[in-house]
Amino acid sequence: MIKLQAIRKKVLSRKFAVCCLFIIPCAAFYVIFRYWPFLQSLFYSFFHYDYMNPPGDWAGFDNYINTFRSSVFWTSLWTTVKLFLLSLAFGFLVPILQALFLAEIKRGKATFRYMYLIPAGIPSIATLAVWKYIWNPQGGLANVISSALGFGTHDWLFEPNTALFALRFSCILGGGLGMMIYFVAINNIDSEIYSAAKIDGANGWQQMFLITIPNILGTIGIQFLLTLTSSLLTFDDVYILTGGAESSQTVVMGIYRKAFSELNMGQGMAMSVVIMLITLSVSIVQIKLQYRDNKG
Repeated sequence: MIKLQAIRKKVLSRKFAVCCLFIIPCAAFYVIFRYWPFLQSLFYSFFHYDYMNPPGDWAGFDNYINTFRSSVFWTSLWTTVKLFLLSLAFGFLVPILQALFLAEIKRGKATFRYMYLIPAGIPSIATLAVWKYIWNPQGGLANVISSALGFGTHDWLFEPNTALFALRFSCILGGGLGMMIYFVAINNIDSEIYSAAKIDGANGWQQMFLITIPNILGTIGIQFLLTLTSSLLTFDDVYILTGGAESSQTVVMGIYRKAFSELNMGQGMAMSVVIMLITLSVSIVQIKLQYRDNKG
């Protein structure tokens, strides 16, 4: 009995050592490249840091006060919120509809799966270059179609009424990965539930709203958080397509300009901390609501 316990302890200690072998590098990566930069940002946000004399003079909460008093910050935050709402339409709801459609068809599932998924594998830089040509006011495809339909021509990426729509419309073609996530979640639903529903006389719409959607709410919640986070951190498509024009300046674009154009790193860091706290707060609320629903 004593020998058996000793062997068991050795096995557990070896398993623990193997686990540590995999966990420690990952933990070190997160500490060095995630938490340490955040702690540095938090530290410099309390100084008048301008690249020339780091960390600069003590500022206290001045950078945060100036951030909340800045009309540019609130305008860019509202722009980011509108971009998030458009992301819900193009990059969140559309993949759900695509997955529901793909789950219902009987033939050609593989063809449609690859058709939706291939665009998601194209590098974003290449995709944005194509979209920049499509939205070009001088002979771009969007203006060709708009003129043919009698709506005239527009400077799609720089007009206030069309800029955000043009930025987020490309999410329809880039939603293949989200569609596949929903499709896998739908396929994991027990087929016997659908069989029982058919016996009870439930039609396709009733099965979708009473079985399919309730069973993928967890996946929908996770995708919602990812959509929110990606919207708050939107930078590359705005920078490449519009250069951060006033009609499409997001919060991250405002942070970039404050830190690297105006060389006001202190306030730029303060803005980034505020956005991080907003994202974290919304994420915690969403996770708690999801946990409560799953527990119930």
